[in-house]
Amino acid sequence: MRKFPKSDLSNIHVVYLNQIMNSFENNDFKNIFRRSAGIPPAIVNLLRVEPKGRIIIINNIINKLLTMNDSPKIQREIKVHILNTLKLIFQTSKLKFDIEPFIVKGFITAIKGFSSEDWSIRNSALMLFSAMCKRTIGTNKIGK
Repeated sequence: MRKFPKSDLSNIHVVYLNQIMNSFENNDFKNIFRRSAGIPPAIVNLLRVEPKGRIIIINNIINKLLTMNDSPKIQREIKVHILNTLKLIFQTSKLKFDIEPFIVKGFITAIKGFSSEDWSIRNSALMLFSAMCKRTIGTNKIGK
């Protein structure tokens, strides 16, 4: 087995994240359906690899997702993937402190999605809104 110096692998997650972001921007995921086919978990797990205290990558990825979602050049299928990815990012408890600066933008993105003419975008926006509510307000645990 070949041994790699630590420096060769320390940023491999960034390489994969950039490839996924480029695929979003190039509309390469337009033929993937069914809850975005593993794209959101791939992004979240790559974000979880980022060492604590280094939130630059997480900030960049979330900002890119939010910007791409607002872009008129992005096709509706890609917007659904972006909303599904944002939903899972906001649901991931390990990232909860890193995503706090994006809570308001997450709510705004979800609410904007409610006015879409496309049902799949409205549906993904509603799921994002639900995840945002659970992240900020919590869940009702009556009877426990």
